Amino acid sequence: GMDEKLLSPFYWEDIDLSFRAAKRGYINLWNPDGKVIHNHESTSSKLPKKYVARIKERNQLLMLWKNIQSKNMLNKHLFGLLKRIVKSPGYILIVLMAVSRIGLVLKARRKEIKECVVSDEAVFSIYG
Repeated sequence: GMDEKLLSPFYWEDIDLSFRAAKRGYINLWNPDGKVIHNHESTSSKLPKKYVARIKERNQLLMLWKNIQSKNMLNKHLFGLLKRIVKSPGYILIVLMAVSRIGLVLKARRKEIKECVVSDEAVFSIYG
């Protein structure tokens, strides 16, 4: 269920998966006694830190653009995005990196719109 095509090569796949599950009406459970062995950054640590940071930021945008359907939340996001670009002009590079994947975003977004049964506001209220 991870969207490795859109969010390649790394970061935000787990958040995307959990958010999509919640929007479909599934309940995300947390087991405080669960143990996971994960070699964090085993791949990304071999890459330039600046590149990794850009991918993280790009994938955050892609995840939001793919999944957020609330007009109110989208408007807030776009306003915040413009504010950030004005405050940090270099951020436009991140936005352009994300825009270069807009075809994949729109295709995935159409699927999400069809399959979601829970509002963005309801999902965010759970994790508030």
